[in-house]
Amino acid sequence: MNSHQVEAAKCCFLRVLSWPGPPSDNVDNVIMNCGMAYYHKEHQDWVSCMKCAEEALILLPEARKKSPMRDAEVRLLILLADAAANKGT
Repeated sequence: MNSHQVEAAKCCFLRVLSWPGPPSDNVDNVIMNCGMAYYHKEHQDWVSCMKCAEEALILLPEARKKSPMRDAEVRLLILLADAAANKGT
């Protein structure tokens, strides 16, 4: 993914986050937080990456009641591991 695509993805996620009213459910919140975590990873903002990934993990059990989201937990844990390793924690 090139930097233009990463910035376009960030703009998309930020537009969704600022949409009037809250996201419709926890599935949306998990997806948005996961997307923002990847954005922050690309920009090596490890603290923000961890914050978004952790928020998504907190919401994941409730989101799974509506959608299986089979690999979401694995991806989020890998993001957290990458962020922690690069942050030096």
